[in-house]
Amino acid sequence: MAERMLIERKIILSKRFPPRVSKITFGRYQLQSIPSISITDTEAVFSFDNTFEDCGGCNPEEEANIVISFLSLLLNLRVKKEGFRINSIDIPIASSQYKQFIGMFI
Repeated sequence: MAERMLIERKIILSKRFPPRVSKITFGRYQLQSIPSISITDTEAVFSFDNTFEDCGGCNPEEEANIVISFLSLLLNLRVKKEGFRINSIDIPIASSQYKQFIGMFI
């Protein structure tokens, strides 16, 4: 039997969401904006349901980092990681650096 875990990562995006858009869903991943006073940046929560299968393991923090890095590359924006939560339990993070992958492969 597979158990479900709600994975959430708070991030700051270098671009704003389009007007009247507060949630973006792609596959099992969701990106939802958080009301903020910043004019240039957007605070958001990246979340997904992770299932732990009996036959293998999972690394939800790394999965979140990979998908967020891919979005950064795809949408040409910087991402600052602010927090991480598994099933409503806050997990401390070592560093929260802005990352942008455009130009690293040229």
